[in-house]
Amino acid sequence: MDTLDVSVPSSRSSDRPRRNTFISPELELPQLIKQVSDIKLSKKGTNVYVRFRPDNYKEEQEGRQVVDYFPDLRTITVDNHSFKFKRIFPGETTQEQIFLSVGVPLIDPILDGYNCGVMAYGQTGAGKTFSLLGHGYDQPDRIGRGDPEKRGLVPRLLQSLFHEIQVSITPSITYTVYTSFIQIYLEKIYDLLNPAKETLKIYQDTAKGLWVTDATNVPVKNSNEILKQLELGIVNRITAATNSNAESSRAHAVLVLTINKNLITQGTVISSQVYCVDLCGSERTSKTGAIEERLKEAQNINKSLLALGNVIGALVENKKHIPYRDSKLTRLLQNCFGGTSIATLILCCSANSVSSTETLATLRFGDRANKVKNKPVRNMGDSVTELRRLLNEANSKIYTQQRIIRSQIEKIIELETITKELFTICGDKKLGALRARYQIKFNPKKKNGFEIIGFYPFISIFTFISPMECLEMIHVCKLFDKRLKTDLLWRNYIELAKQGKVKIFEIATETLSNVNENIYQFIREIHQMRTHESLSVKHGITLFVNRRS
Repeated sequence: MDTLDVSVPSSRSSDRPRRNTFISPELELPQLIKQVSDIKLSKKGTNVYVRFRPDNYKEEQEGRQVVDYFPDLRTITVDNHSFKFKRIFPGETTQEQIFLSVGVPLIDPILDGYNCGVMAYGQTGAGKTFSLLGHGYDQPDRIGRGDPEKRGLVPRLLQSLFHEIQVSITPSITYTVYTSFIQIYLEKIYDLLNPAKETLKIYQDTAKGLWVTDATNVPVKNSNEILKQLELGIVNRITAATNSNAESSRAHAVLVLTINKNLITQGTVISSQVYCVDLCGSERTSKTGAIEERLKEAQNINKSLLALGNVIGALVENKKHIPYRDSKLTRLLQNCFGGTSIATLILCCSANSVSSTETLATLRFGDRANKVKNKPVRNMGDSVTELRRLLNEANSKIYTQQRIIRSQIEKIIELETITKELFTICGDKKLGALRARYQIKFNPKKKNGFEIIGFYPFISIFTFISPMECLEMIHVCKLFDKRLKTDLLWRNYIELAKQGKVKIFEIATETLSNVNENIYQFIREIHQMRTHESLSVKHGITLFVNRRS
C-alpha cells in the first residue's frame, strides 16, 4: 500500500474537461481550475474548515457580530480568541463554493484508493445538514423538492465521483459501487435503508477497517440511484423539534460509499470508502429545552460527542491508550481520526453573540481536531480473478506434491516388505552375526529407523528393534571381538580360521583340551554361527542389496 502524496494539487491532470451537472453552466473550465488549483490536502491527513451561517431572526433582533475575519480567510477571532483553520467560509458563501474548496480536492484521492471521512460538527441549527446534504434534506416531506442550487456537499461529491467513474470505464477498467446508510441513536446502530432490521453491531477488520455487520449494502450504478437511497434513509432518520431547531436530528447519520476499481489486465483492485457523517447538535440541554425523552436523547448525544472529544484529545497528546470503545460513534470513526483515512471536518457555527458560547466550544473542538495526524494509505490488492488464478496454481502444486508423496510411500512399503523378508531369513542369531561382521550402526534418535552398514554406506536396514536393544547387541559383539583379538593365545588361530585353513573345532581340541566346558560350548556356538553366516546370512544380504538396487 502507498502513502498519499499530498504535495500534488488535487485538480486532475487529465486533458479531458470536467463538465459535471453540479457546476453552474456559466462557470467555464479555466475559471474552475483557477479556483481549485491552489487547494492542497493537508500533509497530516486532517483538514478542518469553518462555515458560518447567516443570522436568524432572533440573532438579528438580540445579538451582534462577534467574529472578525482575516483577509486570508484562514484566521478568525471570536471574543479575543484566535483560531486558524484550512479555510474560513463567511455566511454569504454558496453551496457551490463550499464544494469547490472542500469536495473537489477529495475526488482524486477517493478514486485512487484512499478512504475518506467527511463530517459536519456544530450546535443544533448551525447548518450541518444543510452544508452536507442541502436544501430539502432537513425535512422528510421536502426531500426531492429542494432548490437544486442549494444542494449540499455530499450530493455534489457523489455526482462528481460517478461522472469520473463513467468516463473512466474501459474494457480493462471496471467499477463496482455499493452504499449503506445507518444511524446511531441512543448508542444503538440502526439500518436506515431497512428499518425492520434489528440493531447492528460493529466488528473490526484489520485489512478493511471497521465495518457494520448486516447493514444493507445496495449496489448502485449512477448518481441517481445513490441519491434515491440517500432520500430513503433520510425519511427513516429520527428527528424531533427543539428550541434550537424545528427539525433537529436526534441521531448521528452515516452514509458509507464503497468503490472498487478493477484493473483487469493487472489483476488488481483499488478500493476506497467514503464516510459522510452528519453529527447531532452539540449544545447545552438547558438551552434546547429538552425534557423527558428529548433529554435522554440529548444526554446520549453529548456522551458520544464527549467521547469523540476525548479520542481527539488522546491523539493530540500522543497517549498510548485511545478510548475508541467508549462510544459507538468513536468506534465507527476510528479510521477517520488517527487512522489511515483522509479526514475532512466542517465546523458549522454562528457568528452572532447569541450563540457565542457554542461557537467557541465548536471552534475549540475543531482546533484540537486540526492537530490530529492521520496516515492516509492507498488500498490496493489482488482482484478476485487474480486470487482465483493463484488458488488454481497452488492447487496444482499441491496435487503434484501429493503424487510425489504417494510414490515415496509406495517405496517405503516396498522396503518394509524386503526388511521383513530379510528378518525372516536371518533370525535372531544370524542378525547378531550380521551386526558383528558388517559393523551395523543404529541412529538412537529414532524409535524405528534405518541402520547403516559400515562397509556399505549406501546400504541400510530398517529395524523394529528398540534402540537400547540394538546398542546392547552392538556393545556385546564389539567387546567379544576385542577380547579375541587381544588374546595372544587365540590371535593366530582366529586368523587361520578366518582364512579357512583350520577349523575352530580343531583348534579347540588340539590346544585347549582342558578348557572349561562352558568356553568349549561357546566356541561351538561361534562355529555354528560362522557356518550359517556363509550360507543364509550372505544370501540374505545379497538378496537385500539386489532389491535395493
